[in-house]
Amino acid sequence: MAYNESSIFRYWYSKQILNQALKDEIIEVPSKVGVDWNHAIDIAQGFMKASINERAYGQVFQLASNAYLTWKEFADRIVRWTHSTSGIVEIPIEEWNLWHKASQDPSQSLLCSFRKAERLLTYNPEYLKERFLRLLKEQIKNTANRL
Repeated sequence: MAYNESSIFRYWYSKQILNQALKDEIIEVPSKVGVDWNHAIDIAQGFMKASINERAYGQVFQLASNAYLTWKEFADRIVRWTHSTSGIVEIPIEEWNLWHKASQDPSQSLLCSFRKAERLLTYNPEYLKERFLRLLKEQIKNTANRL
């Protein structure tokens, strides 16, 4: 397989948002929570550095990228990038948790810090927020054009 710079880790919920935007459907998102997106290249870098560093054995590391977006911010970008007419409705988190139970619950806010990995592994993500968002935009447009 050829290297594709826009091979971005996708979350199941992001696919749902994209599909709804492409169909101009109303998009519901949990309010005030989001996720710190990671690129596969950065995850691989962190894994490789941890596997050859004895100080990493038995440790737990967050391999974050500082590309945190709330689900509302993410949906806003998807709607804009796909030229969708979808409306976005934020559901209060208490209500969301009552009606949207799943094994990968997007209502869990995943704002991570990679400082420990930076300190012990010299982990330095290449795909920080601006670069990540540029690649995400390219991938969304490419996906939308294929459908």
